Amino acid sequence: MPITRRWAPEVRLEHPTCCDHPLLEENRMTETALQVLRDALSLSPIERAELIDGLLHSFDPTPDQWHRDAWKEEAESRIDAFEAGTLTDDTAEAMFDRINRR
Repeated sequence: MPITRRWAPEVRLEHPTCCDHPLLEENRMTETALQVLRDALSLSPIERAELIDGLLHSFDPTPDQWHRDAWKEEAESRIDAFEAGTLTDDTAEAMFDRINRR
């Protein structure tokens, strides 16, 4: 039995970060996908980032060695910069406040 898709030709989202997205202009998303997008856009920036990470991880759940090495190098570089006094610290609360104001 073939899989059929129900298209949503009349659905438009009004959100500054997505309203010009080609998927919306070309009406290539299903009603379900559009509803998921609407719901995702109502999340905080941190929640959207976590959602993106989860979705991307669903395509390839095993990070390769290159990525692990790159993150290890980045973490060590940040620790070195902090210990040298060239990188300042901040509270998690202040960081989340800055992100959520965007």
